Amino acid sequence: MLMDVVRQIRVSVPELEKQVKELRESSGKSAQTLATEAGISTAYWYQIEKGERQYITEEVLRGIERALGVDFGVRFDTPTHIPPSLLTSRIPGVPKPNIPGLPDQNLPPSRYTVSGQPKKSEIEKDESDA
Repeated sequence: MLMDVVRQIRVSVPELEKQVKELRESSGKSAQTLATEAGISTAYWYQIEKGERQYITEEVLRGIERALGVDFGVRFDTPTHIPPSLLTSRIPGVPKPNIPGLPDQNLPPSRYTVSGQPKKSEIEKDESDA
């Protein structure tokens, strides 16, 4: 059986709607042209400019950047804040996650390989315990 793993990261961008509107106005292009270039509808473009959208996807953001010829500097690969609740395990017996960029968390070595199979040394330990 296959199981999906979902990665969802939210990044807040202050005054994105204001930046999009100002850049559109200074570009000399219509909202319709820019929206088409961004791969979204004109109505969606105006909703973004008016701040009527709670969020936009990364794909939409990148489309807007391409259409306007800018880079808003939004990156999803570097965590800027990790809530303390995520730094501790919620499952008994499972160590805290090792998050790149954070100080060493002194975790015991994993009993499993990347593929999810027990490491050979762990199999030998279990057999000797029996």
